Amino acid sequence: MKLEYNKTDIRNVLSKSRTQRIDINSLLENVVHLNAHWREKSFIIKANSYFGNEALTYKPILRTIYKYHPDLKKHSINRKQEAKITKEDFKGAYIYLYEDKPIYVGISRSCIYRTHQHLRTQSHFTSTLAYRIGKDIYNLKNIESPYKGSRKDFFQHIDTQTIFEFLQNCEIAYLPIENDDVLASFEIHFAVAHKIAMNTFRTH
Repeated sequence: MKLEYNKTDIRNVLSKSRTQRIDINSLLENVVHLNAHWREKSFIIKANSYFGNEALTYKPILRTIYKYHPDLKKHSINRKQEAKITKEDFKGAYIYLYEDKPIYVGISRSCIYRTHQHLRTQSHFTSTLAYRIGKDIYNLKNIESPYKGSRKDFFQHIDTQTIFEFLQNCEIAYLPIENDDVLASFEIHFAVAHKIAMNTFRTH
């Protein structure tokens, strides 16, 4: 038996959604403040210190990071256990730094798991940063014939090992952000403010 809805139900849901959003002025104030003070509010690690050991999987890496950055653990989210992802991870932004300059910013509700994917998995779905770097290099070297194949097949055409080694020599800044509106807005604001080439917001 299907549950029936009426127009009042729909209006109630839509009205509730509007009241739950953060005030636009507060949103902008929060995002601008985070952008101005992201470095002092972040926990910065050397990627290869934690992700460089191939023997370590995600959860041991998470525990090791928390061991040396106990204040970061305070931001962990106590939620129901999910497949592969521990409830002790945290929501926020992660920023890749090369020679102390931001080269990529991402957001996730499981930041350490997400950076683990960037550094360890050769999948077009999960290794977004490696894919973008690789594609840009490929197209620069093949100006006459840029890559036009599928994203799924791309990793067969590039030296992924060199890209992953480069990323593991970067630093990663973890910035806990709990509010979803602030988190989503921070990503694009930060990328634009720092002129980060690897972040694109092109729609599919």
